[in-house]
Amino acid sequence: MADATAVDRDLTFDNCLFLNMSEDYAVTQSGNFKLTSDLTKGYIVLKDCVSVGASKWDVDDRDKIHLFNSPTPAADTAGIARQV
Repeated sequence: MADATAVDRDLTFDNCLFLNMSEDYAVTQSGNFKLTSDLTKGYIVLKDCVSVGASKWDVDDRDKIHLFNSPTPAADTAGIARQV
């Protein structure tokens, strides 16, 4: 998100798969969303979404992402796939 007004009300993702795949697994991703400045209005809403290849949802920990996953573990890691 480029600035504090990038989201007016909400940006909703429903049942989405966020993938970070790279050749030879060389690229690591610390998060799916980068909020360069704290949003002054609006939220990012993730409903039943899954992430593969990132360690958490919000790189900047701005607390503007609402997660609706079942089950919901630690706030910023719900829906983050773990390699087994």
